[in-house]
Amino acid sequence: MGGSGIGILSRVVALNLDPDIVKADEIMYTPVASVKADAELSEIAAVMAETGVKRVLVMQETQVLGTITAGNLLSMVSHFPKSSLRETLRSIAGLTRKKTE
Repeated sequence: MGGSGIGILSRVVALNLDPDIVKADEIMYTPVASVKADAELSEIAAVMAETGVKRVLVMQETQVLGTITAGNLLSMVSHFPKSSLRETLRSIAGLTRKKTE
């Protein structure tokens, strides 16, 4: 069950679990979406789009370095110069212009 937008608390209630005794493996989302530490923005966005999650783990081999959220991506893109914003968004969305010769 991927990141369906249902928060952990909502999930506990929806599954009629006792919050005092619920275990992490009963409410966790699997598989975990992750990218390598050197992933480009377009790859991160693609992972989010393909899996439906709003957060991905950033990994270096087997170590978790941190997370990136959809909000982080939007924040990063908002700081790009306006002249390159269109191409940046196209790249993140996986769209590329075909060069004509």
